[in-house]
Amino acid sequence: MQFDVIDAKLESLTGGIAEYDCDSAANRKIWDAIANETNNFIPKAPLERNNSQIEELRTRGIVRLNTVLEKKEISEIVSYLTGIPVFGGHVGAQSDGVKRYLNSGAKKFPFGSYAQDDIIGCPHLLEIALRPEILSLVVEYLGCTPTIYSIHCWWSFPQNRWRWSPWRSPAISQDYHRDVDDFRFLALFIYLTDVKGGDEGGQHQFIVKTHDENLVVQLLNGDKETASNLFLPRLRKYGYKQANVYRALFAEQITDITGEAGSLFLADTYGLHRGVPPRKNDRLVCWIRYGLRKNLGYRTLKTEPLPFKLIENRVDRGVQTKFMLRLLVSDQRQDSSIDGRRREFEL
Repeated sequence: MQFDVIDAKLESLTGGIAEYDCDSAANRKIWDAIANETNNFIPKAPLERNNSQIEELRTRGIVRLNTVLEKKEISEIVSYLTGIPVFGGHVGAQSDGVKRYLNSGAKKFPFGSYAQDDIIGCPHLLEIALRPEILSLVVEYLGCTPTIYSIHCWWSFPQNRWRWSPWRSPAISQDYHRDVDDFRFLALFIYLTDVKGGDEGGQHQFIVKTHDENLVVQLLNGDKETASNLFLPRLRKYGYKQANVYRALFAEQITDITGEAGSLFLADTYGLHRGVPPRKNDRLVCWIRYGLRKNLGYRTLKTEPLPFKLIENRVDRGVQTKFMLRLLVSDQRQDSSIDGRRREFEL
């Protein structure tokens, strides 16, 4: 199955504007156009709404989920991953390209991340990404059937293993920043090891309400100029190296997300956030990212779809599922059931 026509159509709706180069008003306009076009191609599936969680996600930018992985699921995921070598970077594209085993050199780096084919082969992760109770929140937030553009797992290792000092700049993702993956997107985070925070560190830290410029204006008592300076297009380098500014402006909005292995939460990571470096124990986390299209976040990761046959016994073969997973796995066979709809989207 090929979705190249709809992908080209969705890209054309950006008008050539990059995710990192438009203000909030233009962002909303492009997001609406892409969501509406997606709904014409893949109508939203009827899913049960959780209004309180949707409202929390919209107003705070982050919500803890009631869903918790079973211990058996956690054990199988962790057992699978610990036997596979990792790249020495937060993602493979930011590493030296060499895979190392956890007990043979991997921990000399601050991060250890897995290759795309290893992630796709990991038990349970694809199934979690497609759970109805999670998709219902994602669809409601994005306004359309999402594109799952990344499933990723990585380790964070205690800093003393790589000669940490208080004068050393934090590793990427451990400094406050924004993700600018798409015009609207969400990340599902799954703790695969216990994350206690406090003296042990390792927690996800999120500055609530900073995902929305209007909410930031409210936090700053109507100071639109300062709020605008924290948002695109004036923002450069995704907000790194401004932690002191954020702590001064948003001290009461900084929230620590801790939890036992198996805890899940959804976040709009356009909001300012970071991963606090672990100080005692290795931390293993998974993210599943949902967006509108083949976006900047996907292109940055430099991954390619794997054959759909690798996972065909794990998920259904419906058009909607294949659409959501098309950047992770692909099926090159034509499907007559969508030929008519594909012709409607000829550019």
